[in-house]
Amino acid sequence: PQGTRTKGNQLLHLKRGASMVALKSGAPMYFGRITHSEEILGKDTPMLYVPKERIRAQISFLRIPPEILALNTDETPWIASRRVTRWLEMSLNLEESGALD
Repeated sequence: PQGTRTKGNQLLHLKRGASMVALKSGAPMYFGRITHSEEILGKDTPMLYVPKERIRAQISFLRIPPEILALNTDETPWIASRRVTRWLEMSLNLEESGALD
């Protein structure tokens, strides 16, 4: 519920809700992403679309490091959640571009 479907190679933009829950609770935070071989359930894909070939999906998880989730003394939870979300977006977009390989 925190992410969105994207078109093609658009950069991912996330909402801050999950970051806020993790920061306030002190719980670990994992990000899950599903990618697939064909555009299904996309913004422009018809609701009753049936692909011709079997779809290959990949599910990956990224654990947010505890030091990123730590609330700094000069931050409010709202500012910290923005920082965590930006870190996650940057990490995911670098991973997508292959810069982390």
